[in-house]
Amino acid sequence: MFVPHISAFDFLPWPKLRDYLIAHHPPASLVAASVAGNANPNTPNVPLPTSREIMTWIVANFHVDWPYGNDRIFEWDHNERGGSERGLQGVGGARGISREFLEHVRELGNWTVNAEVLRKFPFLAGKCLFAEMAGGLTSPSG
Repeated sequence: MFVPHISAFDFLPWPKLRDYLIAHHPPASLVAASVAGNANPNTPNVPLPTSREIMTWIVANFHVDWPYGNDRIFEWDHNERGGSERGLQGVGGARGISREFLEHVRELGNWTVNAEVLRKFPFLAGKCLFAEMAGGLTSPSG
C-alpha cells in the first residue's frame, strides 16, 4: 500500500522514524500541540511545521558518530597497481571507502540526531537515536 509522502522520508535510516513520518505526518493535533508548547491541540493561530520543515531539521542535525579521523574513512586498494598506503600519501592504486568505515555506518546505533530536533518536534521521541550536545543519548523505546 502506498501512502503519499515526500520522497526524502524514504532515505531516513531509522525505520521507526521513517515509518512514523510516512504514516502520520502531519498529525495536525499532535503537531499543533508540539509547536504551541502545550497539550491543547486546538490552539488557534499556531503555524504547523510542514513535512519539508521537519525533514530539513533532521537532515541538518543528523550525523554518523565516527570516532576516528577522516584519514580512516578512505583507503587505498592494495590490488590496484600496488598502492598499499592509507590516506593521501599513497602512490598508485585506487582510493575507496574503507571497510572499517562501511561497517561502522551500516550499524544504525552509530547514527544520531542532535537533541535540538527533539526539542523542536517532541512527537519524534522514541523514533530514532537523539544525542544531547553534552554526549547523553536518548534512544528509541520499544
